[in-house]
Amino acid sequence: MKKEVPCYDQGYAALLTDLEQRCLLENTLVVTVGEFGRTPRINKARGGRDHWSSCFSLSLAGGGLHNGVVVGSSDKIGALPASRALKVPDIAHIIYHALGLDPGLETHSPDGRPIIALPEGKPIAELI
Repeated sequence: MKKEVPCYDQGYAALLTDLEQRCLLENTLVVTVGEFGRTPRINKARGGRDHWSSCFSLSLAGGGLHNGVVVGSSDKIGALPASRALKVPDIAHIIYHALGLDPGLETHSPDGRPIIALPEGKPIAELI
């Protein structure tokens, strides 16, 4: 058995415990997410799992969000969302919320073009 996941779990748990003991977890948002999910099946030609944008996992801890909440699920092989499918802008929205940023903030490019900070996404009510 490979040791990567247990090592990650130990480090992640130690980080959260340390932040909590120092009373910093409430004001610190810890986000763990990759750029893609991985295919539910091994690519036999290359001996690994390829990028898979249809379904992925992430974790959010601290930052004033509710703890121990699971939002959404995948099918039994991790290929597709089975319930409460979220989009990347929804994740960005909750990060903005935790950081106290206004997702609707309008700024302007150097040539005056309006730019909305986060034009898509909605709050994830279960985490607020």
